[in-house]
Amino acid sequence: MWGKVMAAMAALALVGCQAPPPGTAAQPDPGTTLLAAIGEPFLIATKVPVCALTIIVAGPVGAAATLTDPSEPLGHDVKQGLADGINENCGPPWAVVP
Repeated sequence: MWGKVMAAMAALALVGCQAPPPGTAAQPDPGTTLLAAIGEPFLIATKVPVCALTIIVAGPVGAAATLTDPSEPLGHDVKQGLADGINENCGPPWAVVP
């Protein structure tokens, strides 16, 4: 009797492993994972200097845009563009996602 109960429990456990739960993402293939592991140091090595260069350029340009007439759309557009560029170049992603 005990053997039948254990066999039934094992069969139910294996049925649960048949398919992934609904709503779960598929696992990435090994090549994508390897690309993420190798690419992350290169991403950081290029992102840091690009971010620094963006800030070096954005500082004086932002100061010049502040000196323009606030009612002119050019000053506001330049400052908004600089802020967007800093967010793009210095913000996430900081990791290569598989």
